[in-house]
Amino acid sequence: MSTAFRGTKFISLDKLLWLVRTVMAFDETGAKIVPPSRRAPELTEWRERWTALNRVRITHREVDSQNRRRLKQRRPAELSTIPLAARLVPGSMQRGEPVALRRLQRFAYVTAMAFPHDEDTIVVGGLDGSVYAYNMTISRDLHLAAHSTPVVALALSSIDRPLATLSRDGIPRLWTWKQPVDAEDGDDGWNRTYAFLEPHSCPVLSVAVSPNGGLLATCGQDGVVHLWDTDTHTLNGAPLEAHSGPVLSAVFSRTGRRLASSGQDGVVRLWDVESRSAIGAPLNAQAGPQTCVALSPTEHLLATADGLSVRLWDTTTSKYVGGLRGNSGPIDHVTFAPNGALLATGDANGVVRLWNPSTWASMGRPLRHSGRVRAMAFSSDSSVLAVSAGKWVDLYA
Repeated sequence: MSTAFRGTKFISLDKLLWLVRTVMAFDETGAKIVPPSRRAPELTEWRERWTALNRVRITHREVDSQNRRRLKQRRPAELSTIPLAARLVPGSMQRGEPVALRRLQRFAYVTAMAFPHDEDTIVVGGLDGSVYAYNMTISRDLHLAAHSTPVVALALSSIDRPLATLSRDGIPRLWTWKQPVDAEDGDDGWNRTYAFLEPHSCPVLSVAVSPNGGLLATCGQDGVVHLWDTDTHTLNGAPLEAHSGPVLSAVFSRTGRRLASSGQDGVVRLWDVESRSAIGAPLNAQAGPQTCVALSPTEHLLATADGLSVRLWDTTTSKYVGGLRGNSGPIDHVTFAPNGALLATGDANGVVRLWNPSTWASMGRPLRHSGRVRAMAFSSDSSVLAVSAGKWVDLYA
């Protein structure tokens, strides 16, 4: 009776009036009296209340019905031809005016991530040792791998190709696709089995995968870069005697025919992958360890970060051509957009900036975060930039 009188439970008008007349059949002492008739003026207020509630109920029901019809008529987007950012804010990233899309929340700090070539998917690794693939279209994440120590690096070319991960123990792992025997064995085929890559006489500090996923580069603390066949899990050719100290970073070119490596000795080297020979003279910044290296899609420009600044190099002449000014703190990450139109940098103060590689000028406003930038990556179509600065990943377009 209370829910009916308050209007939280809707009943017919006849039933409501019957309940009201039943209550009015007793006086304040509980003695039984003659209730008012169904047409009595005392019940007018209850009739008006019921009419108002019924009008609201019908309105809500019509809106819900319209929404259901609209959802049924909506055609699904074709993911292969309509990128996520293009559906929302087309061209915003290319104009240097990135717009925040969404925030992917994780339970542990995100320390590494990469965009495979597959549409609308990002792979992230965390401080808890877990690796997840997150599909931004269907808002679903899938568990790929687990480590006993934090993930420090990961690399892959596409979802159905081997996934290379590196945790704090310094041992690289190559996770390969494993189709489940039945539905209970995994989730949509997303269970994987891994293989250790040996021998390595010292801990590995970074990993990189070629664009076709066939080669894996591991950067050793002994200054050597090993190349592996991702299908056979075996060494592919002679190692690269790259640096006199630990190799801190490596990246393949867009064609996969070149590899750039940076080391603690302050030197950056460019290699021909097929012949295993150095290309041009070493790029010596003479400014301390080169913690990060990025190669433009056209392969003519190379960017390095030494923790204090970002330097740009001409790969054809092996000469320093300029630097980026205006950073708010030590630079930890630098990456080119796959289309070559943008260069992104992330620093220890949580600031991400977009740069024009042709003019070396900053584009648009800086993207500020509350924590240190731990990882950063562009999507394969250059429309989305992912930034990790805590227990989440911010997506910009």
